[in-house]
Amino acid sequence: MTLSRRNLLLIIIASALLGASVTHKVWQSSYPGRPLFVEFHNLRSETIPLITIEHGNASSQEKIILTQMKPDERRVISLNHSPGMGYNVITSLANGDEYNMCLGKGTEKWVNQVRIRDSGMYGGS
Repeated sequence: MTLSRRNLLLIIIASALLGASVTHKVWQSSYPGRPLFVEFHNLRSETIPLITIEHGNASSQEKIILTQMKPDERRVISLNHSPGMGYNVITSLANGDEYNMCLGKGTEKWVNQVRIRDSGMYGGS
């Protein structure tokens, strides 16, 4: 029995699709997890010298430090963290004042926005 070119081409395409699907499933199952992204936006008229982000769970603790965030600058960080668990943000201002808040609690979004204004810090969702 001989295969026509059409049937041979269909077998090759089906084999390639099956192979790609299996490879994707194997690769996806070994991926460690999805990161939580947090975008910080400095809406103040002055540079923010220091922003400290801390979060943890039963087996790890993480601390991220952002420095010298200029007016209207945006920065995106990724946290090894699930949405809704919350993270602590401490913003240290040039005059010595601090904003200290737990943000991101209760939201299921994988991308959070944090806005830092003259009147305070807002967001986490």
